[in-house]
Amino acid sequence: MYINSPGGVVTAGLAIYDTMQYILNPISTWCVGQAASMGSLLLAAGTSGMRHSLPNARIMVHQPSGWAQGQATDIAIQAKEILKLKRQINKMYSKHPGSPGPNPISSYRHKL
Repeated sequence: MYINSPGGVVTAGLAIYDTMQYILNPISTWCVGQAASMGSLLLAAGTSGMRHSLPNARIMVHQPSGWAQGQATDIAIQAKEILKLKRQINKMYSKHPGSPGPNPISSYRHKL
């Protein structure tokens, strides 16, 4: 699977990820250009030993982001959901050890 993606809608990426998990055959993933955000998770979801990136490709991992607005209770609900999503995505990355680059979970924590 060739990946050249700046990321995008999380639910769309999760649908692709889930489909990859149902496929019984090995899945080779190649980063051509960039695999950012959700694209990096799809790259990591390839079969161990079959994940690749071209020499000038870029891989970027970051925390989920959102634009909470509305009443305080609405913002609290959105914050709870995005933290739940962060934990879910962390588990997905952890499920695929040996992915290219540093440990994505520790590398996207903010340094103070």
